[in-house]
Amino acid sequence: MDAAALWVTLGGVALALGVNFYFFSPRRAVVAQALPPSPPAAPVGSHEMPLGVVEAPGAETAGDAAPPVAVQVAHIVVRGGYDPARIEVKANLPVRLVFRREEVEGCSDTVLIPEWGIARRLPVGEDTAIEFTPQVPGEYAFTCGMQMMRGTIVVV
Repeated sequence: MDAAALWVTLGGVALALGVNFYFFSPRRAVVAQALPPSPPAAPVGSHEMPLGVVEAPGAETAGDAAPPVAVQVAHIVVRGGYDPARIEVKANLPVRLVFRREEVEGCSDTVLIPEWGIARRLPVGEDTAIEFTPQVPGEYAFTCGMQMMRGTIVVV
């Protein structure tokens, strides 16, 4: 093997290692917490809820009706990864993840949450809401269709 072939081989190995490091190394996670439901500060009968907690459609607070069902909401931007990549939510309370895809890369056009059997297309520039109710505490992954971009839902 001459010197040129050796340099080409070493360059190819270095490039392959760099690509693997870029795609498969752990990313620095930003942790976001979906705001847990809390009692409304407004008087009973009002429909105001704290920021990050949304009253379910059709829920009523007046009279003998059951208290409103609150939804934990987290907004996730999809651009070269998920931001934030770690979401903390409470068990047994509905969760709404709102994904906004801000890139046109093919890998980011789908989000998968296997634990809850969710696979959803993410159109560019639009908000896509995914709702579910986690029952069991633990860490659950969400990924792109090729499983290269990853995030974690932490249920406490």
